[in-house]
Amino acid sequence: SFFFFKQKTAYEMQRGLVGSEMCIKRQLQDIIRRFMKIKGHAWSDFPGKVAIQLNDTHPSIAIPELLRILIDDYQMPYQEAYSIVNKTFSYTCLLYTSDAADDTPGVDLGGSSIMKKK
Repeated sequence: SFFFFKQKTAYEMQRGLVGSEMCIKRQLQDIIRRFMKIKGHAWSDFPGKVAIQLNDTHPSIAIPELLRILIDDYQMPYQEAYSIVNKTFSYTCLLYTSDAADDTPGVDLGGSSIMKKK
């Protein structure tokens, strides 16, 4: 099974960052709960059963949050948890395709921005 964060799910309930983080935590917990129901599951199989695709409109806080869950809630050693997280997430930056970059004067980074060279 593949699981994806959908923009409407992450932002629909509450527009604030706290609401988005809570939504992401619930989604990760749901993904793990469903994975745990697989008969004979092993954590080493997690990246083969779960793929989480992030892009520039989805909060990347899911990456350290999954790492935290695996370490704190499942007492997984850091290296094992890091390996699982590294293999589970993928990232697509749609903003920097040539078509999108032509229409974007700069990228807001929460107070600072990267300006596109002309």
